[in-house]
Amino acid sequence: MPSSRPTRPRPVNTAPPHLITYALLARDLNRTVYHGIYIARHIVRLNGRVEEGNGRLLRSMSEVAQTMQTLAVEAFLGRDFSKAQRVMKLMTRVRNLDDTLSMQILNQAKDVRRAVTEMLIAREIRRIAGYTVAMADATANRVFSADADAA
Repeated sequence: MPSSRPTRPRPVNTAPPHLITYALLARDLNRTVYHGIYIARHIVRLNGRVEEGNGRLLRSMSEVAQTMQTLAVEAFLGRDFSKAQRVMKLMTRVRNLDDTLSMQILNQAKDVRRAVTEMLIAREIRRIAGYTVAMADATANRVFSADADAA
C-alpha cells in the first residue's frame, strides 16, 4: 500500500541488516549440509570405493573445504575479517584441485559411470567451498556493518 505522504515513501525492507546477514548465513549452512548429503549418496552409489589416486585428490579437496568451513565459522563468530579473507583465498586451491581431479578422471576413465560419479563428488565439494565463501562474505557484511554502526 502506498504511503499517505507522497514525498516520503514507505520503506520496502524493514528487517534490520543483521537479521538479513544471519538469514544468509543460515541459508549457506543449509546448502553445505545439502551438498554433503549428495556426496554421501554418490559414495554409496560407488559402494564406498573411489579410484585410489582420485580418492587422494578428493580427500585433499575435502580437507581444504573443511578448513574453509572452520575458518568461516570462527570468522563470523569472532568478527575476524582476516580469517574471512583466508577462506576466500583457499577457494583458489579447491578450484585447482577440482580442475586437476577432473582431468585425471577423464584421462583414466575406464568406467564412464564411475568417472561421472567421482566428478559429481568433486563438484559437490566445490559447491560446499563456494557456500563457505558466501559465509565468509557474511562475515565481511557483519564486520563492516558494525563499523558503520560505530561511526
